[in-house]
Amino acid sequence: MTKIVPSAVMNLFLSADGALFDGVGNCSRLQQLSLATMVVMKASNARPPTLLALPSYLAAQASKIGRRHLEDVLKEQGLASLDHAVLTALDDFGTLSQQQLADSLDLDKSHLVSRIDHMEKRGYLTRAQDPCDRRRHRVELTDSGRTLLERLRPAAEESQRRFLRPLSAPEQQTLTSLLRRVLMAADNDEVER
Repeated sequence: MTKIVPSAVMNLFLSADGALFDGVGNCSRLQQLSLATMVVMKASNARPPTLLALPSYLAAQASKIGRRHLEDVLKEQGLASLDHAVLTALDDFGTLSQQQLADSLDLDKSHLVSRIDHMEKRGYLTRAQDPCDRRRHRVELTDSGRTLLERLRPAAEESQRRFLRPLSAPEQQTLTSLLRRVLMAADNDEVER
């Protein structure tokens, strides 16, 4: 038998005929699985079972997988994930103050300024003093920024396809719905504080 990913509850083993067994005492058959769908990991690649029991750890690790392809494409353009998020937020919401932009991305404004500087120098956005409030700066997407975002869209979509590939269409919808519910609840908690 080949040992596979340890679960938080028990060690699991895959027999030569594709049956999954628990490694606790009786090794009773748990479930018949196709060898093609079973991912066998080497012990050196196994993740700590205690962390695998934490939904926040799973979400963070899954997020890394979901971003990987897009980050590679962004890197080729001299951009980072945050740059893509800024461009996307401006495309979705239109012109925003720096504070509104930071709030929409759940970031501290100070973390955003250098990224805005970088993209402004490259011509992807403009920043100007707000005529209604000289203390505020308005950030706006340029035509060049929109064009870049359109070129990046296929990479963003492919990144998500790769991330969700192991799931059926209904499972993908369920996962997205559950993650959105967690974010909405967190956003509501922030508002209530």
